[in-house]
Amino acid sequence: MQTLTSPRTGRKFKLAATLGALSLVLLAVPAGAQAAFEVFSTTSPMTYARNWQTSTLLPSGKVLIVGGKDGSANADNGHAELFNPATGAFTTTGSLITPRWAATATLLSTGKVLIAGGCDSLGNPSDTAELYNPATGKFSATAKMTAGRKYPTATLLANGNVLLAGGESGGGILRSAELYNPTAGTFTPTGQLAAARRSSLAVRLSSGKVLITGGFDGSAALATSQLYDPVAGTFSATGELPFGIFGGTIALLGNGKVLVAGGTNLVDSPYVGAELYNPTTEQFTSTGSLNTGRYAHTATVMQDGKVLFVGGVSATEYLGSAEYFNPTTGSFTPTGSMTQVRQSATATLLSSGKVLVAGGDNGEVSQRSAEVFTPTPLPKPSKPFVKWSTNKRKRVVTATVSLVKGTTYKLTAKLGRKTKTGKCKTKGNKVTCTLAPGKGKWTFSITPHNAGGSGKVNGKAIKL
Repeated sequence: MQTLTSPRTGRKFKLAATLGALSLVLLAVPAGAQAAFEVFSTTSPMTYARNWQTSTLLPSGKVLIVGGKDGSANADNGHAELFNPATGAFTTTGSLITPRWAATATLLSTGKVLIAGGCDSLGNPSDTAELYNPATGKFSATAKMTAGRKYPTATLLANGNVLLAGGESGGGILRSAELYNPTAGTFTPTGQLAAARRSSLAVRLSSGKVLITGGFDGSAALATSQLYDPVAGTFSATGELPFGIFGGTIALLGNGKVLVAGGTNLVDSPYVGAELYNPTTEQFTSTGSLNTGRYAHTATVMQDGKVLFVGGVSATEYLGSAEYFNPTTGSFTPTGSMTQVRQSATATLLSSGKVLVAGGDNGEVSQRSAEVFTPTPLPKPSKPFVKWSTNKRKRVVTATVSLVKGTTYKLTAKLGRKTKTGKCKTKGNKVTCTLAPGKGKWTFSITPHNAGGSGKVNGKAIKL
């Protein structure tokens, strides 16, 4: 009988099987059994073992891995590394000025990455922040936060600022929040949460507001939620979860709703349920159930709009399993299992549509290993039905198509060696593209594109 310890609170759970036996169970899958599932495949290991690290997809397509616990001490030595999807290899890059774990990482509109807060090597909250510059591969200091924060939330706002809310300082759980301004390089206070919380879940809604839900107040898991309004700089109450959770995951779906799944209240077994938050009604409603209750797992919104859940901890074991949530059906289905069990790992959607899962804790040590999940390739979009219209006086051509979820459209016009591109707008269930290329007999084309590639072109010759 092995004892599990909550990575966030220190509360202990009993593990029914040894990790050695568990590994055998997970790996003893008949060769043909996995063929029906999408698969995880190992890639080169990281340079350093890590859990509670951060992972950020850079504009270059590479993935920046920063900080984390190294297993032998409380924190690693401050190294960072880059994963190159083209080679499947990790290479070291600049070192953190302040080693940290459980920090936040936010990709700014400048292309730099803000690393803020977290825990130092002794587990104390840090009030420092630094910027990673992909162009130089180096970290540089920026202003300190107004408070040391471990386990805060960090959310990029539409105006480019970053909201850091809650967390834990040396004086206890925090209600305060602050904004980082990348232009000024400063942190300034903003609003107050209604209740102190750490380890919450946060996501920016389509409206630009930020939903913060769940978390831990120092004595119990929270069910309450807050909305941050960046215009007013204030927090207000919104819908509540059915019961308090933390260690769950949050994901913004393509329809604008928010999925909260899994987590624990540290009393019962990890939650198998999932809730959908509707920004219009500001209420949560239940949707489907995870096949395995889990916390300290990851959730990744895939290119087809589904959500991939990976790893974590159940009531009795560390997990290597994975499953999908389908927003269309509201159901969860299992998919392939990882080659390693892991909790507190990172999962990053790559430009290719694959997912990099790295590091984490298997119950005994932090992991150097990493693996890549390959989803079923998306089919190319079908040839669109287009309604063409022309305003010859203004020499404007309009193409209207029915919106297909996950598909974008490109309107182009060619005349000899000239090529011009129009603008497309979505309203309701229609996409309208317009282009005024000038006088002449042009060949107009609408090309659909989704994560599976470009579909067949629908074209029309029009004289302007």
